[in-house]
Amino acid sequence: MPSLGSSARIIYSSNMPKQSGAADTAKSPDLAGAGKLSDALKSAMVKADSFTMPVESLGTPEPAKTALPAKPVTRLVQKKPESSASGRVSGETGDLFSELFEDQFLTLKDLVNPESDLIKKAKQKSLDDILLLMQANQWDNIISLYYPVNEKNPELVASGTDLPIREKVAFALGQLNRFDEAIAELEICIKREPDNFYNRSSIAYTAYNSLFALKNKEIMLTPEVKAKRIELAHANFEKAQQLRPDGITCFYRQGMLYSQIENKPDPAIPLFSRACANWESLTGEQRLDRHQEKKNYIKSLYRLGSLVLEKGDASYALQRIMTCIAEDDKRDY
Repeated sequence: MPSLGSSARIIYSSNMPKQSGAADTAKSPDLAGAGKLSDALKSAMVKADSFTMPVESLGTPEPAKTALPAKPVTRLVQKKPESSASGRVSGETGDLFSELFEDQFLTLKDLVNPESDLIKKAKQKSLDDILLLMQANQWDNIISLYYPVNEKNPELVASGTDLPIREKVAFALGQLNRFDEAIAELEICIKREPDNFYNRSSIAYTAYNSLFALKNKEIMLTPEVKAKRIELAHANFEKAQQLRPDGITCFYRQGMLYSQIENKPDPAIPLFSRACANWESLTGEQRLDRHQEKKNYIKSLYRLGSLVLEKGDASYALQRIMTCIAEDDKRDY
């Protein structure tokens, strides 16, 4: 929309003839009136350019039969609406403005309130989309659509509801061996929610997974970075175990970290043993609820049996291996 000043110039220049001088003006009252109109329009243009409120033009009447045009009729809104203490715009014009604002635009409160329907729907839609992409192993698409989180989901970041998105994005980054970026996202989550079990177990798993990628020659890490990754994994496995002492997976993975990455079987044995004991203490209903962890129980049985056999305890090793075979039941975990 052109500014108010430009609108006024258009109205004036399209209708008003050039002035021929003071003598001509004195000859006719009409010409004198046109001169005053010119001054009024110039004044209006100066005032109009000083703010950006909309102009309401009421149109130009039909020109008179004389050579001089009729005066254009323009109503200028020269006063901005005033804000009340509540943030609403007051006054007749203000009420209309406020009404239009609420009808057509989002308020700042809508954009940053984590309990607003807008934010809840935006978060749920993003999580649903990511879940579908994860089920199809479309890690690149997750990254393309949702990373960096600050750029792709600014409304969730502003409202503080971005952590579930960051967690899923970090997992996708890890699947693509982009471990540094994945860890950075999870560190943001841990900084804001230090006692969140999922965040702690996720960053421990990401560091652990990067160490196995190094072992399999999929990535390169300097000795210093490798040592820091081992430290990061241990610290967060232990924190996750404190938060969920009846878990299986974190005990199993830390046992693997000791035995397979650091070649330290002694500290691994009690961890595999704890993973087995935790599963075996669950009720039938609890095992159904946590069925995803059963494979790590079976793997713990195998690792525990193998390590105690190396220590010379053949009887206990055989017991654990036989239980492993029975529980595996051709699943080949």
